[in-house]
Amino acid sequence: MAGRVTCVGGTVIDRKLHLYEPPKAGTSNPARMVVVDGGVARNVAETLARLGVDAALVSRVGDDEPGRAILANLTAVGVDTSGVAAVPGGHTAEYIAVLAGPSLVLGVAAMDVLDEIGSEDLDRGWPQDDTAAWVLLDCNLPEPVLGRAVARARADGVRLAVDVVSVPKVVRLPADLAGISVLFCNAHEARALLAYHGADSHGHGPELATRLQAAGAAGVVVTGPRRAWRWPTPPAAGRCRPSRQRRSTRPGRATRWWPARSPRCWPGSRWPRRSPRAPWWRR
Repeated sequence: MAGRVTCVGGTVIDRKLHLYEPPKAGTSNPARMVVVDGGVARNVAETLARLGVDAALVSRVGDDEPGRAILANLTAVGVDTSGVAAVPGGHTAEYIAVLAGPSLVLGVAAMDVLDEIGSEDLDRGWPQDDTAAWVLLDCNLPEPVLGRAVARARADGVRLAVDVVSVPKVVRLPADLAGISVLFCNAHEARALLAYHGADSHGHGPELATRLQAAGAAGVVVTGPRRAWRWPTPPAAGRCRPSRQRRSTRPGRATRWWPARSPRCWPGSRWPRRSPRAPWWRR
């Protein structure tokens, strides 16, 4: 992957509150808090930059201290953040998870600022005359922006990867997936997308991946807790070994790390001797 990868989508502050005791409604509950930078597109951009890939981020943050801190951290690892705009008076997107052991008690997403990402932001970050470039989108983007990106990739021949993020957000994708080079989802998300557009949503990884490819996606990776399926298949097999991963505390989710799982499933990729441990990230 020699060209630039432009990541378009979420930039989020993740706050995880780990309760010391079982939760009690109607009163204060002592907890330990962990704060990390998150957001699918932001996570991918940082990880790629740390791997030595030329990476850029297109997103929106608030005109606040968390937003400035995120951009400073990205710049420090080599991500081009010139495509990230600060919204005057806005607040950087946050996801707050209240956890009792491994179980999610309550999840709160305050991500209105991401709705400010428009087609003009996408156009500014779109590759120009770079046949080796990739664009990675996440479905935190507004539906019109996602539709425009897929249509433009189909028309321009730009290589486009999409991470669907979650079951509620996957339905923002259009019914015609032609233009998507690689679509990343889990089985729950695949079923939700197929059902939303009136297609057969029954079956498991191989069947779901085949139907999504029939909808137009050139390549599909359907992940599960212990394995991932890639279509079209390499000569050896259609099943890819995922990274060692922890289960997410969000219902129906497995921990995602796009660069960790994709090299094992990318056309022409080699199998590593050992799978690296995937870092923990939240949406």
